[in-house]
Amino acid sequence: MKIEHKTILVVEDEKPIRDMIRFAIHREFNMIDAKDVAEAKFRIKNAIPDLILLDWMLPDKSGISFIKDLKNEAVTREIPNMALPPKLVLQLCC
Repeated sequence: MKIEHKTILVVEDEKPIRDMIRFAIHREFNMIDAKDVAEAKFRIKNAIPDLILLDWMLPDKSGISFIKDLKNEAVTREIPNMALPPKLVLQLCC
């Protein structure tokens, strides 16, 4: 019997941080990632994640602004999300 893992979308512009998060969660969760909001929107269109973790400061839009956008869309408003300040990400992963 195969166990279905929940999928987390990680939106983070720094690849080393995305890689650290992937390493930390890979046994319990599937992870898809995006380097910016535009890529995150593309990923969401292809597969609705169970959770979205995102950086506060992204190159094309703030994480908080993106959360507001998600809450205004019927397809994404129910997806739990969390914007993580950079210092917290480093504490969690390192």
